[in-house]
Amino acid sequence: MSQLRRVGLGKQQLSTSVACAVFQNLAADLAHICVDYRQYAESYYFHDGDENTSLAANIMYLTAVAEQLPDGTGEERRLVRELLRVSLHDLAVTLDERFLHTGGTTQQVFARYAQDHGRAAKR
Repeated sequence: MSQLRRVGLGKQQLSTSVACAVFQNLAADLAHICVDYRQYAESYYFHDGDENTSLAANIMYLTAVAEQLPDGTGEERRLVRELLRVSLHDLAVTLDERFLHTGGTTQQVFARYAQDHGRAAKR
């Protein structure tokens, strides 16, 4: 995620086949993270030492990118966009139910997640 943030994706790049593959992989990674947090709750309490590898610091960026993904650019891209959005939502639900208890939106949960891990949310 931080690599995407540091590269600075433009609107045109968001609808490329490469971006589609990257977002598909990120959606799968987020699903694995949800499972890890549900099965190994102690992993939540391990804080990443580096801003560039911190999920808590970079998840808001991915949420912002997911909101910018173009609509109506083909069935595959539409599916990947929705998979990414659902995966982000599922992670927010997992974090909130298990650890944060904010009852907030996806963005509010991720902001609290960053704060709880001593991070400034990257956008």
